[in-house]
Amino acid sequence: MEESFIAKIAHRLIKKHIAGNTMSSAIKKAKQLNAKGLLASITFLSDVPKNIAKSNYITATYLQLIRELSRLGLKANVHVPIEQLGSNLPNNNAIENAKRLIEFGNRYGIFLWFEGGDKELGTISKVAHEKGVGIAFKNAESALGYFKKERLSVLKVICSGKKGEAEKEEKTIKELSGKAKVVVLAQNEAFAERLIKSRGNGYKNSLIFEFQLGYSEKKMSKWLKRGASISVFIPFGRDWINYIINNMPSGYMQSIAKNLLAEKSEGNEKR
Repeated sequence: MEESFIAKIAHRLIKKHIAGNTMSSAIKKAKQLNAKGLLASITFLSDVPKNIAKSNYITATYLQLIRELSRLGLKANVHVPIEQLGSNLPNNNAIENAKRLIEFGNRYGIFLWFEGGDKELGTISKVAHEKGVGIAFKNAESALGYFKKERLSVLKVICSGKKGEAEKEEKTIKELSGKAKVVVLAQNEAFAERLIKSRGNGYKNSLIFEFQLGYSEKKMSKWLKRGASISVFIPFGRDWINYIINNMPSGYMQSIAKNLLAEKSEGNEKR
């Protein structure tokens, strides 16, 4: 009962960062954003599968998402964490599931991002150069190291923008921008805004800046009018707890924790 109470409060506090539980909620949001000139990158929130049946179910969800985005003609791509496809399972069926997604993506004209850390990159490297595929890296260091080895033409860098890391991340993005098409998904909004303002200073190719859902659409429209290419990262699904823990800025998580404690204290007083 205690856990249920906390989960409900937490969901209320973070729901602006998640389109909803269903695929249709994510597609609806993508339509709204497209109407404002913004691109969309959609991911399905699901825990790491513990068996092949679950990994195949997740893959089937992404296949359906690809079909729907194509049918509706949306300016959106699909973002897939490699571990969701079964890279942790004994038979590592992630490669076969990735191939199915790539085949569908090419058939329906939908671009795919495969996200992984150092541990998962060995799995996906076998299909990294397929048409319509980009790799999303969990940190700038991995992106640069992998790029030097594989020479990718398009990649996404997930940046924390934290103090002590921001300068190195910015330097890496600047270096990569001269050699590949780069999407920057910044978990720290101030860091992203600084990059946008300085994008003409030392960046050789146009960057695409990706904000997490919940960032001010008014601000994004402002950057759009100033010539920046803007995308929005749209998660949907019921398994949202790990996403929030791992992807929200630490300051935001502290704010949520404070609100949780305040709500809990207030609830206890009423009882």
